[in-house]
Amino acid sequence: MRQEWAWLFREQEMFYDELVGYNLPVPWRLASQMPRDTIEELRKVLNRIREENNRMKIRLNRYRTQVEIRELVEGGWYEHAQFMQSLLADPIYQSDVEMSDEE
Repeated sequence: MRQEWAWLFREQEMFYDELVGYNLPVPWRLASQMPRDTIEELRKVLNRIREENNRMKIRLNRYRTQVEIRELVEGGWYEHAQFMQSLLADPIYQSDVEMSDEE
């Protein structure tokens, strides 16, 4: 479990750097501040960091999709761009406001 924590923490740092590089809002990262002394605490923190990393992945994927949509429109692929835009409107792909530092 500790190895999984180390892996997920490194993954989160990578996502953080990428979000900052794209000048995107960064979701809250509270897992690193939570205690990890007991097995139960470690389980909770692993669930939290998985959730945080997932939110970062969603935000990065939404950004990349928006970039792709702009490129499709510039290339005249309006129908495909419209389909991609409809995917972004799906609630499954929305970022979780409760876990976000956005106002």
